[in-house]
Amino acid sequence: MPVVLPPELHIQIAHWVRESSLLLPSYYRPSNAVKDISNLSRVNKTYNHISTPILYELVYVTPVNIHAFAETVRDSPERAAMVESLAVVDFPFLDLHDEVCIRMVYSLITVIEALGPSLKRLLLDIPFRSIYLTPLGIKLANALRELRVIEEVANIRDEMQLSGYYGMNIFEKWATIKRLAIYNLAMDGNLIGDLQTLPNLEKLCILNPDFAWASQILMDKLFKDAPPAFKQLLLLDFENYPEDLDELDEDGMDIMDDQYTPFIRDRVAREVARKYPESFKMVNVKEVDAASREMHVTTWFRQKVVSGAVWELDKLALDEKELAVDPPIPQAMDIMQQVWANLAQM
Repeated sequence: MPVVLPPELHIQIAHWVRESSLLLPSYYRPSNAVKDISNLSRVNKTYNHISTPILYELVYVTPVNIHAFAETVRDSPERAAMVESLAVVDFPFLDLHDEVCIRMVYSLITVIEALGPSLKRLLLDIPFRSIYLTPLGIKLANALRELRVIEEVANIRDEMQLSGYYGMNIFEKWATIKRLAIYNLAMDGNLIGDLQTLPNLEKLCILNPDFAWASQILMDKLFKDAPPAFKQLLLLDFENYPEDLDELDEDGMDIMDDQYTPFIRDRVAREVARKYPESFKMVNVKEVDAASREMHVTTWFRQKVVSGAVWELDKLALDEKELAVDPPIPQAMDIMQQVWANLAQM
């Protein structure tokens, strides 16, 4: 007689395959592990029932498989509901004059809309800047707004206009979000308003934050008005800013145009870090991670997000001794102070 295994043992076997293939909170499952789980799902109906949710709980989407996956989750709400973690990576510049690119964006919108009720973790490595203010970009933003149970979002390239500069606040419906990792987000009044709509946000990580409009007053307000659950703002400095700050034009507006202004960071951010030592952390990436010196900024950021290591980088933050030493203030700081004074009088 054939040996009949109890259901509990089938479940243990399937979950052993799962655990051996996945180190949470990684967004990535090796291809051989995906193959193992897929093969297990084909053994019989029992293993198919157990393994299919495991196969779909974590999905890694690229331009190669985006269309097939979009069709799957569109046509099968049951499978769409199984997806808890999604990584969308390796997308090129989205040329909206190119039919291939347009189709990729539509497929991504289909995926986001289908996963809206169930998705908890999302990694986006897409050059959003190329579709700002376009009907297709707005349609994608609307789909992102409907992620009703999302707990973690990481955006690797461009700002995704999360601060609602164009009248669309993607944040406002993310009531369940706990962790955000964003590239080049502006440290300004919009960010303060956005955070107030996120009651469960615990940690905000920003790579190369834009400090062009930051001030001590704004940063104080950010922490005083932060949601009750908020624990930490982590700034990752990758030094992708101009080195020579003495070649600014007379009105100082080049300072405003730079995506990153180190002298404002050195003054404002360090003062805030000293004032809120537990809630505000700064990491000098190239000083603490030698491997980062050989990488492009977004490549390094993606690796840290995919592995889950980004949420532990606060352990490498500048300590009290390092924060106590203010770097020399360049002459351009005087120009910036005058620009602020002029703006205040407008």
